[in-house]
Amino acid sequence: WGSPFQSIWKNFWINVVDKKSEYYGVSAWSEYLGCFAGLWNWSAIPLLGSALLAWRRWPVLAVAAVSLLVEHSALRHKEYRFLVPMIMIVLVSSGLGIAIIGLRSLTESLALTLLLLVASAWGANRYDWKLLTPRPLEFPPTSMWTMNANRLRAFQYLQTRPGICGVAFTGAGWGHTGGYTWLHRDVPLFETEQKAEFEMMFNYFNDIVAPAEYKKYLAGYQSIACFGTVCVYERQPPCRPAPYTFNQWLEKNKQ
Repeated sequence: WGSPFQSIWKNFWINVVDKKSEYYGVSAWSEYLGCFAGLWNWSAIPLLGSALLAWRRWPVLAVAAVSLLVEHSALRHKEYRFLVPMIMIVLVSSGLGIAIIGLRSLTESLALTLLLLVASAWGANRYDWKLLTPRPLEFPPTSMWTMNANRLRAFQYLQTRPGICGVAFTGAGWGHTGGYTWLHRDVPLFETEQKAEFEMMFNYFNDIVAPAEYKKYLAGYQSIACFGTVCVYERQPPCRPAPYTFNQWLEKNKQ
């Protein structure tokens, strides 16, 4: 970590004091409530109803859940994933509520369990990027289960591709590519969203992950594999040594 508890205090300093998180946008304090209303919809009724039964007996669970919601609502930059700990507390509380009902009536407990299973399946089907904080409402419906699948398959394909000396990607931000987790190779990565960036970095990579329609812009490259709307393009190596690591690029671009 570099120093004791650095991953905790430095995260706070960078995102709260230095406000780097606001680079990705800011939302009103009520954004999470709007997100839950759109995403959970009617399924919130049986979920929170059963959770309330547990909170009456173990109020510390309610305090923890509400505290997380209030704290994150106070921060200007909001993302749905930030409240996963709160959501887990609500789910555990709901399970405890079902158990409490089960002590009184097994039939009622089974009925509520069935209702929550239906609600869960319905909610999973609605797990759409358009509904998630910060809710890009101008975008078309985009399922979170499949939105990045093609790019991930492209990076997975490059895991065993011989002769790679650098990989670039365009048409999607770095957070939608899978990065080194899916590439899993010690080669430099480059994001090239502008023509000037592509021309400046051309000699540092020989493979590109890009939308299929970008082929006309990639002179000197040929398509070697496609996954839905995303293709892998390649030219013959070698590459020059990279002028920076991707972590340096992220720092320079305040990401």
